[in-house]
Amino acid sequence: MYGITQTQLAKQIGVARPQLSELERGTRRPSPKLRRSIAGALGFREEVLFNDGGWPIVVNNNDWRWLSEHDQAHQVG
Repeated sequence: MYGITQTQLAKQIGVARPQLSELERGTRRPSPKLRRSIAGALGFREEVLFNDGGWPIVVNNNDWRWLSEHDQAHQVG
């Protein structure tokens, strides 16, 4: 995840850290409620973090520029 550890995010949104790990690996699709919670906690709109099917958008670890470039246009607030 972006700028926060899995443990911190899990505690903030009230889920187990292994559940977030499954989301990052793409082995689990989050519920709409969980997608909203994650996006809200990270300060992004859902469409930046999840595709139309609800699966997390995978960003290569070497390409975090992608998320940084979307910061201004897609941050909530």
